[in-house]
Amino acid sequence: MKRDIRCKACADDLVRLVGNYPDEHVKVVKGIARKEYMCDGCFPAKMLLMGITVYAVSLWSDESTRRGMGYYEWEHEFIIEGGDDHEVIRKT
Repeated sequence: MKRDIRCKACADDLVRLVGNYPDEHVKVVKGIARKEYMCDGCFPAKMLLMGITVYAVSLWSDESTRRGMGYYEWEHEFIIEGGDDHEVIRKT
């Protein structure tokens, strides 16, 4: 499973790309950054400041799940979920 913290534009880009293969999955959780991060999708990487809206992105496949490396909840360690800023996007 690939885990990223991304800005909105980079999270949207990844969601558009996923789905070319039937066993790909993506989960995007919108929340507030617990600390400063660098966007994993931007080049050069953009600073994401503590307290702004960021997107925790998980990307995995059915094969990674069979190997014991599928999706698991991790977002709460990096973002504050809840309130009006909470949103989950799942595409399979």
